[in-house]
Amino acid sequence: MYRDLITMNKKSLLYLWEERTLFIGRLEEPLNLSQGAATLTLSLGGPIKVESKDQNICFESTCVLLKPGCSVTIDTQHQVIANCNLDVMGRDFSALSDLCRDMGQGVFSEFGNEQLFRQSVIDIYDSERSTSETKYEIDSLFKTCVKKPFDSDKRVSKVVDLIKDSIDTNLSIESLADTVNLSVPGLTKVFKKQTGVPIRRYRQWHRLFVTAVEISRGKSLTDAAIDAGFVDLSHCTHTFNMMLGMKPSYFLSQPERIIVMTENKQRLSCTKN
Repeated sequence: MYRDLITMNKKSLLYLWEERTLFIGRLEEPLNLSQGAATLTLSLGGPIKVESKDQNICFESTCVLLKPGCSVTIDTQHQVIANCNLDVMGRDFSALSDLCRDMGQGVFSEFGNEQLFRQSVIDIYDSERSTSETKYEIDSLFKTCVKKPFDSDKRVSKVVDLIKDSIDTNLSIESLADTVNLSVPGLTKVFKKQTGVPIRRYRQWHRLFVTAVEISRGKSLTDAAIDAGFVDLSHCTHTFNMMLGMKPSYFLSQPERIIVMTENKQRLSCTKN
């Protein structure tokens, strides 16, 4: 198995793109997730354990697909994993869910293209591929899963872009609704239908993305959190841990064990400042 071929000091990889994020590596603690985005988690070795006490779900598998808004615990059981947060508009999730077994409550398993994905991720991990090469590979993989047309609401897409472009100003929901000629209840409804999460949850999710990028560029966690629009460090840490299942200090306490790659720069190092 692949897990037997990996040395314990192999660096983890974190790719940050606007559309998706991809983590490949080991995690020492279980992931306690409250999803702000759909996620595909794939073990590169043996089974991982998925559990949701509230929804009475517990099973082991080598892959799991989670709908936005799911709250689960994933025990990686010390496997090397790939954790891919999918696109906010739902295109990836729509394609993948058609190829998976529905376990109920937005949790899916037994992914039809699992082996193809696994081998591609192993190749990426072994060679520590560049951001652009990995993005092309991941894009190509998801295209193989598309079996039917996907419709997205252009109004929601515009609101997503506005949220991304206004991280400093924090546009009100009233302003967002006015921009796309909808009432606040109307926007709230169509946004949740398209993305699977409320606008507030998506804002938090995007702030986490910005925080991770800023940390990788050398900013302290506090400065990165404030620049991303969080009220304070405590707010950021809580949200980070809740949505991503890991503490932001992971990036700071283990800079020698993780390589962070963004779209603008191929490789970035972390700092403890």
